[in-house]
Amino acid sequence: VFQLGKRSMHDGFEKGLLGMCVGEKRKLVVPSGMAYGEVGGFGSEGAAKIKPNATLVYGVELLEILSEEAAAPDMVWGL
Repeated sequence: VFQLGKRSMHDGFEKGLLGMCVGEKRKLVVPSGMAYGEVGGFGSEGAAKIKPNATLVYGVELLEILSEEAAAPDMVWGL
């Protein structure tokens, strides 16, 4: 769960989700300049390093759109 527009994900991932409908599936191909660029990063699967200048590929499906309260009732958005 994350909130679009709060930069909790890299730009390419967020832009790839814009306009999605519930139930829709997409393949996102994110060039390095819209992801981790020359620095690289750490993946969410263990501590796998994302290499510098890597193009990232994601398969995503939008299951549900939640209100802020339903998504994380104990979380303070906007920090």
